[in-house]
Amino acid sequence: MIIVSSICLLASCSGDPKTAANNSGSSDPVAGEKGLSLITNLEGFDTPSSKNIGSLDAPLIEGVLLKFHADGLYNEDSFFKNLYDTSNHSFANPYAFYLEYLTVKGVNGDGMTFNYVLYVPEIIRTAYKNGGGRNPNSGNAFWWYMSKYYGTSVDFIRNNWEPVLAHLLINRIGLLTPKAEDVTGSWKATWIDSVNVSYNNVSIKNNIANWYYEAGENRDSGLDPERILYFPEGKFYQKSEKSNVTKQIFLPTELSNVYFAGSGVSNYVMALLWYFEVYYHTDNDTVLNAYKNGTFGTLLDNCYTEYGYATPKGTDVMRVETLHEVTRAAVNTNYKLGEVHFYDSDILIYENEPVYNKELVYYNIENDKINFFVPVGYIEQMKQAYADHSREFSYSGDLVWFFGDWYCGIPYNSDHIVDEQIINKLLNYSVSKTLSQND
Repeated sequence: MIIVSSICLLASCSGDPKTAANNSGSSDPVAGEKGLSLITNLEGFDTPSSKNIGSLDAPLIEGVLLKFHADGLYNEDSFFKNLYDTSNHSFANPYAFYLEYLTVKGVNGDGMTFNYVLYVPEIIRTAYKNGGGRNPNSGNAFWWYMSKYYGTSVDFIRNNWEPVLAHLLINRIGLLTPKAEDVTGSWKATWIDSVNVSYNNVSIKNNIANWYYEAGENRDSGLDPERILYFPEGKFYQKSEKSNVTKQIFLPTELSNVYFAGSGVSNYVMALLWYFEVYYHTDNDTVLNAYKNGTFGTLLDNCYTEYGYATPKGTDVMRVETLHEVTRAAVNTNYKLGEVHFYDSDILIYENEPVYNKELVYYNIENDKINFFVPVGYIEQMKQAYADHSREFSYSGDLVWFFGDWYCGIPYNSDHIVDEQIINKLLNYSVSKTLSQND
């Protein structure tokens, strides 16, 4: 399966690389002797428009395609075609990264361009799998390797390819060999299942919600917090006047939805811990221990005082948790609406490959219901449409119902059935067009 990184869009430059024949020999060190190595077709660039990557004056990065050895070559004309055994799906040196600069930009099936391909040794994915790593079929194994052994935060890596490639190029001999026992903490697939931290006999997993309601007999209007909130005495989290259940920690709906957009899962605890790790620079154990010791409120106040509340981004999510199979095939029938999610990372699989074009709407059918996956750009355009129609924006099925009403002339129906016209018009949508132009 092809694994694609987050794309770092930078200005491209001219200049063809000189091939480095002396870099393609089999004398590179193998794991267990001097570690891993890197082989590249970059040798040297002297064009003034080039940008330095490591010790090489190399072309600017427009995009990077991340593949493991067993995933195969990007195409049959790859510079490394004579070093790759297609029958065994392996390179001549199984312990080397292969970095290929493309003189002709690559274009994925849905239009995303890239000019570098990084082939990652299988030993990294194997170690990650054997260590029980979360979702080893995504790019997680590479992110784990770089963060574990080189101390670089994953959100930085995924959005800054230049220092990543620079590090590999500068240290092309003797890169560290991964070990399964180094897959620890929140990288492990079973980690989240083990989180059952309690304070006053209340599990943290049972004490987090989104909307909360003030006390009183009339709970007509729920409140969506604008940042993470903690109420020592708790707040009602259900609208029902008969429910007296309360929770203490409330997340903005945007935060929980954004976490899904980058990870592929809906989980309040994971979203909370991710936010603290990325934006408050606080590790998972510190957050959980604060909750266990009854000092979570103090920790939250201190973090907010120091950092404020940063708007979360799906591209800052460190690990892909779940991949969703989706399609874009036109329909000729109506469907009952399931869930509406938005995506901002590599969490979707379309025709057996990751979704590269993050401007389009995708869907899948589960239990005879249709679930939509809409790009971030759609959300931003709908926020403006909500404002134009004097509506309060929310992450909900209204993203589909209002689209059908405003742009298809088909109003919401109480049976929650999405007309085929709405579905097919959504499939014509692209972020590069306005909402009304997808005819």
